[in-house]
Amino acid sequence: MTAVPEDEADGPAPEAAPPRPEVDDQVAILRTQAQRLVRANLALLRQVRPGSVLQWMTHDIRTVVGAAHAAVLLLDGPDGSPGTFVYSGLARNAAGAIPAERPEAHGLLKEAMEAGRSMRVAGLWPPGGGATLPAGHPTVASFVSAPLIRHRVVIGLLYATNKRVAHEFTVEDEHFIAHMAAELGRTPLLTSAATPELVDRIAVTSQALRKEMEATRSFLSSLSHELRGSIAGILVSAELISDPAYENLDEQQVRAVGRRIYSVAGNLLALVDNLLDLGRLEAGRLDVRPQPVDLPAVFDDVAAVISPLAGTAGVGIEWPATAGVPRVLADPIRLRQVLVNLLTNAVKFTASGGRAWLEIAADPESVCLTVCDTGRGIPPSEMERIFEPFERGEGVHGQGVGLGLAICRRIVELHGSRLEVSSQPEVGSRFWFRLRRSREPLPPRLLRPSGGQSAVPGQDGRAASILVVEDDAASRQSISDVLSAAGYRVRSVATRSGALEAIAGAAADAVVLDVQLPDGNGLEIIGSLRSGVDRPLAVVVLSADRIGDTAERAMAAGCDRFGLKPIAARDLLGLIAGAVEERRAGSPAPPRS
Repeated sequence: MTAVPEDEADGPAPEAAPPRPEVDDQVAILRTQAQRLVRANLALLRQVRPGSVLQWMTHDIRTVVGAAHAAVLLLDGPDGSPGTFVYSGLARNAAGAIPAERPEAHGLLKEAMEAGRSMRVAGLWPPGGGATLPAGHPTVASFVSAPLIRHRVVIGLLYATNKRVAHEFTVEDEHFIAHMAAELGRTPLLTSAATPELVDRIAVTSQALRKEMEATRSFLSSLSHELRGSIAGILVSAELISDPAYENLDEQQVRAVGRRIYSVAGNLLALVDNLLDLGRLEAGRLDVRPQPVDLPAVFDDVAAVISPLAGTAGVGIEWPATAGVPRVLADPIRLRQVLVNLLTNAVKFTASGGRAWLEIAADPESVCLTVCDTGRGIPPSEMERIFEPFERGEGVHGQGVGLGLAICRRIVELHGSRLEVSSQPEVGSRFWFRLRRSREPLPPRLLRPSGGQSAVPGQDGRAASILVVEDDAASRQSISDVLSAAGYRVRSVATRSGALEAIAGAAADAVVLDVQLPDGNGLEIIGSLRSGVDRPLAVVVLSADRIGDTAERAMAAGCDRFGLKPIAARDLLGLIAGAVEERRAGSPAPPRS
């Protein structure tokens, strides 16, 4: 008895009504899209899960051509006899009707294979219709097929039967079946459980991605804690000194709150800087600009940051003698960043009563800088892991998200050296790196503060007159307040045009100039500002751009000093004092625009 699938009709499918032209167009578009998806699916499966190709393809082909059944018959027996048979569309009560799922290639199937080309047949109703099929095979009314050929040898047959919405399959169906048969003929039809090399690679990559996702989740959790905790501290502190309800705070308490805001904001700034540097590292765009560097000047800057931290933590900090220390070739800003980070860690992981110190050792070619501490130490298993982004030592809690050491090592590598570490748990750690010695003279103008905090005199002997050009209202007011408190005479504007009008109306001894202004680049008006006054005009440029070459462009445009925002009040006053004194002492006249 011939088995019939549950979903097969009792007779041939009725002729479908002719579709309207616009519907026909839509059907053609959908057919094309479906065929492309099936081809893409085949290409993917062929690489990732070759053992599943045949079953998936029969499902997809059956859907695309609108067939009741689809099948792949492979002649993979040792003597070329019928072998693997993969079917789609059989009802459950008919699934076992084909003996051992290995039908004999005779009758219609044999004829289709021997044809050596695609074949399309219709009018095979009533059941049988002269088409001999394997025992148990569902009855066929319409049929389309194409042989599977490899190396010019027929290795099987791809076919579909019983078009659902018409008496016969279309020419497009035949072409699609032929195309898929050609693709399957080039597919390694693996039936073993062996995992292909690509799957192994995907498994390894997936494991790495999972590990990275875990690290990212941990990083985001730490970042959220750090940001929200710091911002909460700033908000509460700001509320204490701004809300009239707390006006009974004395001067000492207000200063303590101000120091707390300053400290927390500094931590946030360091975090933002590290995130920016990490982005540049991953993009391969973190670079350094080596120049002759006077190490004692860098150590002074580092000490100004680290000494207060060490005092608060109860950790003794020791600085080396710098007499006769040779200059090195380094990026002074990046070198300061590395030393501040290493010494901050040394203080953070050293208990109160311990010590942290900096050592210097020079040879004819290089200078070795070593940061040492008597802290908790680092287990051998963590020596390399601590240099990976987002990684922190086991049991480490508190500030930080695990970026500092990774960035420090990369900065040192960009200097042609390597950041090394040695440590003993509960004894202490040593981090060191080498920099090449420089035999070039120092540049004539260092981009660093030089001077005190009180106002220096201007051209008329009174406190210098300063014009602040800054578009951000809060920054403009803050800079003006700092300068006024130091004794300077201050005016402020928000645009380039406003700056030119202010200079034309009343001369100034110095301009504090932002780079990005609403009406253009501030660097472009330095020449015009100087041409508008009858006295030496010092220009201090400020910018928040840590990524580009703004410092170089500012110096090339004729500025006297450059500073990165946010800038400490002490540093800003030092930059202005140095620039004004240098101009007043008779620096070369600037070019007039």
